[in-house]
Amino acid sequence: ANGERIAAIESDAGAPGQRPHGRIVVRDAASGKVTAEYDPCAACSYDFPSWSPDRRSLAFIAADSQAGTATLWVVRGGQPAAAATIAGVANTARWSPDGSRIAFLATVGAKKQTGAVEAGERLVGEIGVNEDAQRIAIVPGAGGEARMVSPDGTYVYEYDWTPDGKGFIATSAQGNGDNNWWVATLGHVDAASGALRIVAAPKMQVSLPHVSPDGRTVAFVGGLMSDFGSVGGDIFTVPLAGGEPVDVTPGFAGSFNGLAWKGTGLVASSLQGDPTTVVAVDPQARSTRRRFA
Repeated sequence: ANGERIAAIESDAGAPGQRPHGRIVVRDAASGKVTAEYDPCAACSYDFPSWSPDRRSLAFIAADSQAGTATLWVVRGGQPAAAATIAGVANTARWSPDGSRIAFLATVGAKKQTGAVEAGERLVGEIGVNEDAQRIAIVPGAGGEARMVSPDGTYVYEYDWTPDGKGFIATSAQGNGDNNWWVATLGHVDAASGALRIVAAPKMQVSLPHVSPDGRTVAFVGGLMSDFGSVGGDIFTVPLAGGEPVDVTPGFAGSFNGLAWKGTGLVASSLQGDPTTVVAVDPQARSTRRRFA
């Protein structure tokens, strides 16, 4: 929210060998006191609680693996309500900058859970014809039918809204999402038409794309990475209009695994050996300053 409250997925210890059931817990950031708990689906697992820009509402996704559905829930006035349900799997709900819409990643009719290490369905017939496609979907903030936005056949790994709310920056690849993560490109997806425009196609893995507050520059972590989700490398920037990425952390003795814009600069987390360090990055000067470890 505004730093006063923290929303997280918490669970009690479960039986050995069993994944415990989680719940959405809101805590006061100063005292740690629990101020609210939400658990609208006892059979579900939850993903990525996200505050609205006005800090009054909270969105999260509940996945029911038995029913094969994923539901976007929105909490307003302390009451959770189902905003949209898809037949498949979903993750990563994000509010639009004006709070009028919610986007998330959806795989309609998913044949498996998202991720390269998840078990796939039994292969029958011609292989590679019907691949899962994780796409960006948009739902009105008040709830309604999910509209698939990004192109069919393109697997979106990560995304974020552009500050004007008219589109998204995303990492994506054609075809099988498990196999093609290593050749994913950085692109802009138009929220109205769904058109995908390639911003950059570097010869490295790209992750954690975010657009600067002025809407002109994309920052991302780039490097030689393992499976999707195992993030590490330097921080690069590239114009949203397109161009050649520039390493803004050259010679940094560490590996970045998180970043966010703060004005014209960046705040990033990095691994320097075992410790995690928070670093301020000046993209123009291509310099770093340690904040705390």
